[in-house]
Amino acid sequence: MKAILCLVTLLCLFTVSPLLAQGEDSTTVSTIPTPAENPADDTSEGIFMAYLIIAGAIFVMVCVGAGAVLATAVLLLLFALVSAGVLSTAVVSGLYHRSWSKGFRTLVVMCSAIASMIAGAIVFFFITQLFQWCTPATSIITGGLAGLAGGLVLGKMICLILRRLLAYFRQKLNLV
Repeated sequence: MKAILCLVTLLCLFTVSPLLAQGEDSTTVSTIPTPAENPADDTSEGIFMAYLIIAGAIFVMVCVGAGAVLATAVLLLLFALVSAGVLSTAVVSGLYHRSWSKGFRTLVVMCSAIASMIAGAIVFFFITQLFQWCTPATSIITGGLAGLAGGLVLGKMICLILRRLLAYFRQKLNLV
């Protein structure tokens, strides 16, 4: 942001600087020569300013693009690390309890808790922005905690439903 502010300030100074130059006796301010006074110099300054503005715009666009790519890479890295943590926790839990069903239950509960926490924070943020209830930080924290609690309950319910469905299909298919 500071770089953009400095660039805009420099652009403004370069466009105004001929008006601020002092004349020969240092008491009068010289003016920009009109094309009638200096016909050989009428377009060179305008073209330079156009190139300078275009170069500044390209620089800003490149910086914004690089920032977007960097933010996307950081978010993807964060997603990969959280996913690896959830998966490894589920595997370790299954190995510790010597039961793959306990590991799978851990995976389902953690995934639903994380997804519900993110969804709760986003939804509660937009609701509080719509009705102006509280500050954005408070709404995100409150929505995240409510989503986390709901996600834990939802994960337990999903595990219960999956267990009952599995028992039903085993009975219907005579696998037991």
